[in-house]
Amino acid sequence: MGILSKLKLTKLYRKNHWDKTLIHINENQHIFAKIIFKGTGYIGPNATVTGKGIVTIGDNTIIGPNVEIMTTVHNYESNLLPYNGSNDITKNIYIGRNVWIGSDVIIMPGIKIGEGSVIGAKAFVNKDIPKCSIVVGTPARVIKKRDLNEYEKLCNEQKLYLYKKYLLK
Repeated sequence: MGILSKLKLTKLYRKNHWDKTLIHINENQHIFAKIIFKGTGYIGPNATVTGKGIVTIGDNTIIGPNVEIMTTVHNYESNLLPYNGSNDITKNIYIGRNVWIGSDVIIMPGIKIGEGSVIGAKAFVNKDIPKCSIVVGTPARVIKKRDLNEYEKLCNEQKLYLYKKYLLK
């Protein structure tokens, strides 16, 4: 799929006219990182994606408003105080398919969020999230798991929210 780099979109984006891939990026985005969209997706208002790494976003993923996704952070263990800007730490981020990220979530570099997961509002994600996990809190922690049989059934039946909302009208 396509890579969008240093891009600020306020409309629906299609990779090409025959492709059913649809990315809905709301107003006031601050996207200053490379993003690979693996299918249909939604990024809410005032979301920020920054850093020198790559963010891969799986199909049918919803990212809520005011979310911050960072692929690069400053390294405090450097030869300057408070940090040396030339010694940053950069790691790619992977967000699986069918993920729902609530508002005001912060995702740190190097994180992998498993498919079917739900990240509750205001969570601070600093560790990988397993498939079909429901996570909340600061730091984010798993409080529940989705029913895997039900999840697979919904996937097989193509009961996907973004497809129903944007593509099947």
